[in-house]
Amino acid sequence: MFNFMKTTTLLLLIVFTSCGGGSGAIGSGEGTHAADPDAKIALIAHMPSSSLDEWWKPTVLALKGRIDAVDLHKWGNAPDWKMTYLYEARAFLNANGMSDVEIWTGEDATHTGRPNSRPYQTLEDQARFLVKRICWSRANGLNKFFWSLIMDRYAFKGDTGSFFNSIGLIGDGEQNNEPEPGGVTDGFNARRNIYWAYKLLAEKTDSTVATELGEMSLTDEIAKRWGYEYRLKTDNRHVFILWTEGGNQALTFRVNTKSVHVIDMIDVNESGTFANEYNVVAVNGEVTISVGENPLMVIEN
Repeated sequence: MFNFMKTTTLLLLIVFTSCGGGSGAIGSGEGTHAADPDAKIALIAHMPSSSLDEWWKPTVLALKGRIDAVDLHKWGNAPDWKMTYLYEARAFLNANGMSDVEIWTGEDATHTGRPNSRPYQTLEDQARFLVKRICWSRANGLNKFFWSLIMDRYAFKGDTGSFFNSIGLIGDGEQNNEPEPGGVTDGFNARRNIYWAYKLLAEKTDSTVATELGEMSLTDEIAKRWGYEYRLKTDNRHVFILWTEGGNQALTFRVNTKSVHVIDMIDVNESGTFANEYNVVAVNGEVTISVGENPLMVIEN
């Protein structure tokens, strides 16, 4: 089960800062489950850098049987799109009889522009990060994904150059060394490339509309190519998300239809018009597509 920005159940979120704290909150969680068996109780707001902090594992063990999910926050610069500690978290949960406990990321983001001393990133960099982070993470153990902000948050903690003023799906009109999308100002309510990439990804691959089939066999970390496959629930057509790094590659894979529709998910204007869409005809049940740094969505026609 993977959801983007919504959930149909009540969430009770509990913060624990040490192994011994929060016993009163545990009791309230049990009461919540009794009142609503569909409620989800999550241990929230852990922010590991590359590995899980030493307090996290004993805290999770102390809550065994009382939580439904753990929340791992993860920000980063555009090249850091992998949540590598997902492996560690999933292995720990499984090894300790908690294979049913989900892993969520309640705050996830990268910036556009150059907030504070961070490296400059384009609108395209930000959008690529989101697509890669979501597709790779859910194939490696992530169950729910929540981008940190729909709109930029200006002057977080009084800092007008804050990272939080440059991570929204939508601009707030307050400039923070931010790039100009499509030659126009990144103004108030400006929907960035990331907004449209996120919308398209949700419409075609969210767990409410599609079944995740996992990593494609063409995926090769050494060759720097990635592919992920989904099946639409309405008509069983397959959807593929593909990208490469370090240059374009011609990728060949099997499909179930006579042709496919390809969409460059990143090259999109503020009105939501994707600039690069085209059809590819299958030959002997296979298509070959040139894939580069911009993730492509390939939909069976």
